[in-house]
Amino acid sequence: MNRKELLGPDTGLAKEQIVELNKEFYDEYFEEYFEIRLLLLGEIITNPELFSDFIKKQKIKVGVLEINPESTILNKELLLKYAKLEMSVTYYHCLETFLRVFLAHIEIKQSPWLEISRETNYKIFKESLVTLSEGKFNFAYQGLSSDELITYVFCGHKQLPDDVNNREEVLNAWKEWIKWAAKETIKMYDYNAYKHGLAIQSDTRGFSLGNEKDGQIKVDNDSLKFLSKKRKKDRWIWEKRVVFTPLDYRGACISIIESLIKNILTVGKLTYLGIEFESLEFLPNETCTPQYFMELSNKDKNEFGLVAMGYSMELLYYKQKSKN
Repeated sequence: MNRKELLGPDTGLAKEQIVELNKEFYDEYFEEYFEIRLLLLGEIITNPELFSDFIKKQKIKVGVLEINPESTILNKELLLKYAKLEMSVTYYHCLETFLRVFLAHIEIKQSPWLEISRETNYKIFKESLVTLSEGKFNFAYQGLSSDELITYVFCGHKQLPDDVNNREEVLNAWKEWIKWAAKETIKMYDYNAYKHGLAIQSDTRGFSLGNEKDGQIKVDNDSLKFLSKKRKKDRWIWEKRVVFTPLDYRGACISIIESLIKNILTVGKLTYLGIEFESLEFLPNETCTPQYFMELSNKDKNEFGLVAMGYSMELLYYKQKSKN
């Protein structure tokens, strides 16, 4: 006996409620979430001792829950470790949010809220990310080109206004942020390790290769360490991975990405609610790209022009006996 196929959630959906859904979505969207998070974490990283002293003097009460900070193990070292870890993983949270908001708006479907809620299958979402990471922008809506749709979703016009200088550079910068966000989200090993049990360690680590005479690559930076699986020939092995997480770079990216999210939401209010706007958060240019900020934050420059993103070490294994 074949199981009866369940009706999808869109079947028979009353269209009359879409306008109200859209109004709820934009009215209640927490646009300032990442800005507040960045400010608080930045404050802890800047002044961990001051923050620790302040917290210990407070009476904390959430409903029936009461916490006495004086009796906790809270100290500046733990606060600093916490804030650095949170800053690193907030970077990925922000990137994924940006991509989901972008994809929910780019083809101007009936309700961005429905589109974001619809994409719960990460495998399907990842397929979209792979396409974006390769710079394949194949969007369609009423005959508009992908470039026109990208321009519209970020600024509310099919073409950038004439008073915007270097319009091609602005469009290319938008594309670079989309591609970069997709690439980073696909390889978010440290974020996944964090989500799946906090099996991740933050610290300052580094390495050096070569010597001063022949040339040397030397890195010493904030980093995250975790275990991951790697395919090797005909088997899988465990390896210990270290990913460098320069906090100034990740913080700058969070700030830029948050502004892009706000732009999309501002244009969305125009599209779905008819709310006009006077200005946008910002327009990027050729110097406002992920690559530019990476170069700017790279304190470990070397004569080879290489940027070290991390390193890995395979765990030790016993030699396996041949089955033959």
